[in-house]
Amino acid sequence: LLAGGLLLALGQPRPDLFVSQDGRQVALVRAGGIYFLRSQRGGFVARAWSEAAAVPVAGMLADLPGSRCSAGGCALEAQDLRLLLLRQAPDGPIAAWCAGADIVVAPVGLADCRPRWLLLDPPGLRRLGAVTIVTGQRSLASAGGVAGDHPWSTSALPGEQRTLLGTVRWVPPLTE
Repeated sequence: LLAGGLLLALGQPRPDLFVSQDGRQVALVRAGGIYFLRSQRGGFVARAWSEAAAVPVAGMLADLPGSRCSAGGCALEAQDLRLLLLRQAPDGPIAAWCAGADIVVAPVGLADCRPRWLLLDPPGLRRLGAVTIVTGQRSLASAGGVAGDHPWSTSALPGEQRTLLGTVRWVPPLTE
């Protein structure tokens, strides 16, 4: 059983895109290590994601060749996916930028943003929790999906929540 479990674990693809629950931190794994949207300087999240990806912390996304970064965020490609990773609310219209991206991550709600595959903004991340993505397979794993429908998970918070069987229900506040 131990050998079978080890083989099964080794056969799983390693995520190469990490997104925090609030959408403020994003990291991308490349051959040289893991690169962050925001500075970490040896913080808990940097260590945890670095260990999960089994690579060292390499630096900032702005240091990656091919990334286009500004104070507002970064645009880059990973495994034929176009990523738009925002640090703050955009100053102007964002719809055209979103339409050209496959995945958009933002720490603020973007009502007029329609990426080709996935929008990870606060409304979506409240439901999903922290997210890891294997970009080559376009597969997503979320903390909310792993935690399930338990009183100690985020799905127990007030609001519209998915149950274990995938149906949606409204969870009222515990106290008024």
